[in-house]
Amino acid sequence: MELSFNVPVKFTRSLTAKIPRDQGHGMHETFKSVLSYTPYVKDFPRSFVLDREALDNILKQPACYGVRAYLALRDITLGGGISHEFTLILVGVDVNGNNIFVSTALDDGEIYDNFKPCPTYCPTNEL
Repeated sequence: MELSFNVPVKFTRSLTAKIPRDQGHGMHETFKSVLSYTPYVKDFPRSFVLDREALDNILKQPACYGVRAYLALRDITLGGGISHEFTLILVGVDVNGNNIFVSTALDDGEIYDNFKPCPTYCPTNEL
């Protein structure tokens, strides 16, 4: 049986669920535990810092229903060489789940990168 993940969806209710902090903590601890047994992803981020301006700019687009986050790698220069840093690319989505790209002569619309990953930019008070 072949599964397809590109099924058109019309969002009719909230995309997220508010959860208690202890549930979020447990879910995050499970994620970190899985990473600890997977040595080739030891530097995989545990979280990202998203700035409000980026989120506000995405969400104020006409017909924007939510935000999609893509995992990505950004090239960075370290000691004269090129390395990679995990990041997110955020783009608005409409009620049908499609990405919103409002291109103009100046840019491609509200698409954001350069969110700060943990490790490196980690909080002192974990979830």
